Amino acid sequence: MVKLLGVSIRQALRSLTIALLPLAFIALFTWATAGSATGNTADPIRAAIWFLLAAHQVPLQLSHGYLSYLPLGALILPILATRSGYRRIVEELGEPQPRRRRAYLLMYSLSYSILVYLVALIAMNQSVSAPFYTAIPIIFIVTFLSCSWRGISLPMPIRLALFVVIGLIGIATLVASISLAWHLSTVINLTQVVAPGFFGGITFLLIQILYLPNLGIATIGYLAGVGFSLGNSSLISPLVHRVEEIPAIPLLAALPLNSQPWALLFVTINLALGFISYRWISSGVTPLSVRESLLRFYLTFFLSLLVLGYAANGQLLSSNLASVGALWWQMPIATTLEFIMGSLIAGYGPQLLKKIPSRIRP
Repeated sequence: MVKLLGVSIRQALRSLTIALLPLAFIALFTWATAGSATGNTADPIRAAIWFLLAAHQVPLQLSHGYLSYLPLGALILPILATRSGYRRIVEELGEPQPRRRRAYLLMYSLSYSILVYLVALIAMNQSVSAPFYTAIPIIFIVTFLSCSWRGISLPMPIRLALFVVIGLIGIATLVASISLAWHLSTVINLTQVVAPGFFGGITFLLIQILYLPNLGIATIGYLAGVGFSLGNSSLISPLVHRVEEIPAIPLLAALPLNSQPWALLFVTINLALGFISYRWISSGVTPLSVRESLLRFYLTFFLSLLVLGYAANGQLLSSNLASVGALWWQMPIATTLEFIMGSLIAGYGPQLLKKIPSRIRP
């Protein structure tokens, strides 16, 4: 156990360095090219550590607000860094048995989360902070899940549900990207309002890219008909367009200018995916286990969307933007119900057609 602790701490420190170095480089480079009459080199280092916490989805308490609407795409950095560290632990100590593997994961995840928070204490002040009872558990969960995924074999309905969720995010992101391209002039105007400069613009573009998964998840809600929010008492859906202020963020150029009832036609995508999922499950298992497989599929599908919806919703600096992003519980309910309707069509549609007299059929 002592050896495992030593190896875990060493690899956790290595993973922390891997995750922090590129952020520190970007922050230092942007700071150096922007110039400042009063700043010092500690400023970009603090910013890099704040970015590191945000990449782990740790909410930041600010002196003038709260930042919990964080880029889901930034998770790729801690995932790659922690998986690399865990892989080295396995290489050094050997492939573990299931019980020993849990010890590896727990020790490494705990070591990494504590080290990240200790480094974060350097950057915390009255302006930006993150309490330990929030930061450490979130970092621990992110690390544990990213490392425990290795070598897990999931039942077919669960794998299919996760695959469908990823595909749904891809479809929604594609729709949002087409909307962005359609409103390219608005994107340019919003970028000019921010005026980040050349190197600042590169960083700003990277942040926009990392927020694309958030946009995709919000678009899932829009395609399902329930919409998404962009601040207090706001709602943007095919039937309702109620929004007071829009932040000067180029990614938001994809927003519709008013209600678009025709967008409800996108509900057919969810119906079709539900139809295909049912056909896939019913053809891959025995008739006696179809119901159980469908239950696993829809439970995994709903919980996945619920977690993603919650993660893709939060406050964006100002109290006026306390709820930005997907409607975290309405979106999974509406989407899952539409998938179930597609499954019902696939399961009972042929039986209903058989009951229709042949002379009435087209």
